[in-house]
Amino acid sequence: PVSDFQVYQQLAINLLDKGFFGIDAPDAVNLPGFPSLLAGLMLLSRSVWFLSFAMVVLSTTACLLVYLLGLRLTGRRQVALVAAGAFALNPTFILYSSVLGTEHLFTLLVIGTLLMTLSLRDGATRTAFGVGALLGIAVLTRGEAVFYIPVIAAFVWFADPTRSARSNARLSAVVLLALVLVTAPWVIRNAIVVDAGVTLSTVGGINFYFAHNPDHYGWTEDVPWPPGAHIEANRMGWELGLEYLKAKPMSILESTRDGTYHLFGAPSYALFWATQQPDSEVFLEFEPRYVRFEGVIGKLLNTGGTFLLSMAAASFLTWRTWSRRLRIVLPAMILCNWLGYAVLFFGHPRFRYTLDAVVMVLVGITIVALTQAIAPVAGATGPPSLSPANSVVA
Repeated sequence: PVSDFQVYQQLAINLLDKGFFGIDAPDAVNLPGFPSLLAGLMLLSRSVWFLSFAMVVLSTTACLLVYLLGLRLTGRRQVALVAAGAFALNPTFILYSSVLGTEHLFTLLVIGTLLMTLSLRDGATRTAFGVGALLGIAVLTRGEAVFYIPVIAAFVWFADPTRSARSNARLSAVVLLALVLVTAPWVIRNAIVVDAGVTLSTVGGINFYFAHNPDHYGWTEDVPWPPGAHIEANRMGWELGLEYLKAKPMSILESTRDGTYHLFGAPSYALFWATQQPDSEVFLEFEPRYVRFEGVIGKLLNTGGTFLLSMAAASFLTWRTWSRRLRIVLPAMILCNWLGYAVLFFGHPRFRYTLDAVVMVLVGITIVALTQAIAPVAGATGPPSLSPANSVVA
């Protein structure tokens, strides 16, 4: 592993060998979810091959969850199967599957949260507690899970028009309670061990500054804070970014344009990180390894990513056949991811990894619709509804 992925490995090693969460000392640069999983796996073996295989298992498991999500949202096994197949054959997911990235665990947690949310019924407080707990673990794995809280709220309040406002409020309160109970120990730990002003991590301000400053867009080593001063960097990042927006409020349009372009750009990161290797014994130094047909693989990756995004976008042409829950969940997921990584923080194709997994359901909708348009089912009089059948919902 290299770069961030090497950091996650070292965090797991330090948890086991030194008894603290951090690199040189306790810190809050990274969230504890994924390194804790790696630490648990390391109790079995510290082999990089073993850890990478575990990532492949997680990624493969996501295929099943994508299938279940497609089935719950549309009620159609054809759509669910195509969605799972699109996930399994997506070049990005294949190339990235062995990388020690947080996205593998995070994708399982997010889709699991959505599936549990879709099963919410009036008075199902245990299920609501499970939704909040899973969402809390997701927040402790990748902070972007906070972006998806409105998705859960929108579903609770609007998916079932027959449910009373009092029932919706009760379910929402239980979800929020579980979320707070899961994340509170980490926040308290940071306030005591790291700094009183730190909540989830010390990188939020840095990522905000990378999106809102006068010199550049995106990550760079040329920063105005001292190297290694994570708490100071977080504080300065928020302050400098907000000062820039206050001085030039219209710059938000330019940064949003750039963020949208980068967020939905070609996912070349998968090939890049899958082909890097440590350069030396020095921590975080790495170099590319030779890969035969790398150019062809890169073109396949970019072409496949563009095709799948196009298929997902085309699914909105079938909007009038969508179920109520489908209209709430997937557009809200896309919107919240875009607001987080194109408007608030800086965008990068890797930041839509989990979103890409979810929108495979939209790819399934388009491909099935095209298939039926070319070879219509005998006796069909119009486009099939994507409203789940009662047996599927139950």
